[in-house]
Amino acid sequence: MNLNSSNRNKIILLVILAITLIFTNLNLNTNNASNFDVRENFPFKLAEWKGEEIKLENNAVYKVMDPEDLVFRAYTKNADIIPVNLSIILADNKRKVHDPLFCFKLQGFEFLEMKDMVLEPGLTVSHLSAVRADKKYSFIFWYTDLGKNYSSRQDFWKNIILNKITGKPIKTYGIVILNTEKSYEKELFEFAKKTNDFLFNKLAEVEGIK
Repeated sequence: MNLNSSNRNKIILLVILAITLIFTNLNLNTNNASNFDVRENFPFKLAEWKGEEIKLENNAVYKVMDPEDLVFRAYTKNADIIPVNLSIILADNKRKVHDPLFCFKLQGFEFLEMKDMVLEPGLTVSHLSAVRADKKYSFIFWYTDLGKNYSSRQDFWKNIILNKITGKPIKTYGIVILNTEKSYEKELFEFAKKTNDFLFNKLAEVEGIK
């Protein structure tokens, strides 16, 4: 069946209106699902790792973030290794989850190399090698909605849009960041996997959320 120009224009207009209505009614920032109290429920002792709070020199972060959304801690397995620094954000607003590379640069790190790395099935991370004051460091980070992990912000954002359009609930907007000195990468990767395991398999249980 051939459509004349007038009918084609009407169909195109209806499609544009439908798409406009969808995006007008989407709130891509606010999460209507559960808000996790990650600070309260992420343990200070995770297997053989023990953590201590990292005191922030600048408390301005709490002007835009709720304390229960954040974890800033240093974890160590024994006294002979340098701690692994852990930052977690699990928030009900996407605007609270920003690109960590900006913060790394502000802290004086010079980037050497960044690539995706598969730590285990279901956990592909961004791995960054960096240097500051002639000392090498290793960073890994990934985004998460506690349904799936994403190594890139772009993939994370695309999934948010898809879930919003299809009406699929989002548990949270999150990012996990770990770093330590380059020579302790083995411990960094080990603790990252334990962190991911707790977030996916224990946190919902602790929170009473399926």
